[in-house]
Amino acid sequence: MTRRRGGAPAALRPPAPTERCAPGAFWRPGPWACALALALVVSGCASKTPKPTPASEAVAAVDQVLAGMTEGLEAKDATALASQWDPSEREAARARIRDGLDRADGSGPADLRLTLLAVRAQGQRRLARVAWSGTWGGRKVAGTFEMELTGDDPPAIVALRGDDPVDAAATGPAEPSIPGAPDGAGELEAPAP
Repeated sequence: MTRRRGGAPAALRPPAPTERCAPGAFWRPGPWACALALALVVSGCASKTPKPTPASEAVAAVDQVLAGMTEGLEAKDATALASQWDPSEREAARARIRDGLDRADGSGPADLRLTLLAVRAQGQRRLARVAWSGTWGGRKVAGTFEMELTGDDPPAIVALRGDDPVDAAATGPAEPSIPGAPDGAGELEAPAP
């Protein structure tokens, strides 16, 4: 009488062979280990961040300056606002900003939003067009300005043309003085979403 191995009761069956490596033997990965390794490699490649482009670096630099400007405007802090300027322009900017804030009488809170419209790298400089809007002392204010930044890290403002938020706070609401694309502004790149 022949018995098949699987037909014997569990207690009578010989133990199943185990995959143990003898000392000095190499471990052989099963198909599950290869699949796991492949999944780890693929997920590692997918999680890498893309290398920044010159355009994305320019947008990040302008955003950094705009964040500092927003904090300084809302705090009505001339020193914080002037710190965004290039050292060669900083003292003149501080005097102009302080004068604008004094003329605004500091009445009421400032709640402004600065939005980057376009940016372009030009040699060692960055040119940016910015729209801004919000309230200053309970009045609605809005405008558009262009600024020139150094190519340094951190960037600094070299020049600002158009509707300066500090001046608008002192003089009242203003219509944007740059309604369309000014000369050369058509070449500016819009920031990526």
